[in-house]
Amino acid sequence: MGGILTKCRCTSAEEQANPLEPLEPIEPCNVEISVVSEEENNIGDVNSRTKQENSEGAEDTEKVLYQHFLLETLNRFRQDSLFTDFTIKVNSKEFPIHKNVLAASCGFFKELFGKSESSPAICYELVKIEPGIMESILTLLYTGICKLDHQTSAVMLQSLEILGYQIY
Repeated sequence: MGGILTKCRCTSAEEQANPLEPLEPIEPCNVEISVVSEEENNIGDVNSRTKQENSEGAEDTEKVLYQHFLLETLNRFRQDSLFTDFTIKVNSKEFPIHKNVLAASCGFFKELFGKSESSPAICYELVKIEPGIMESILTLLYTGICKLDHQTSAVMLQSLEILGYQIY
């Protein structure tokens, strides 16, 4: 299986040319970040791939729908603090999370949780990331999708880099 790629899409032609450089004056913009496999990236957009008419088309659509449902359900569990087994603190704000979901989606957390298996610690404090950005990062790690405005996209990308999240 290939690696994970992150695609960033901006909503205007000017921002697509350089999405991290602010325009004068800064206007609101939606940036969508989604996670796809290398195979999906080579084939094209997930939606266009599932729309292809072939014998596996219905199975692919069902698979994508199930994956989306599962990820959204796990994210709702996180938001409702259901079945969580770890807490991340950012500037005194607590984020209950599921270790297995974060370890599966980000090398930083895989390494952190791999080291702390023998430790009774259930909380970890991050000091270089703002709470709003952490919420966006968790949404991305849980669902593969994160919508940002133009002003926070650069900070989000820097924070993902701090966590060792690979962006291609």
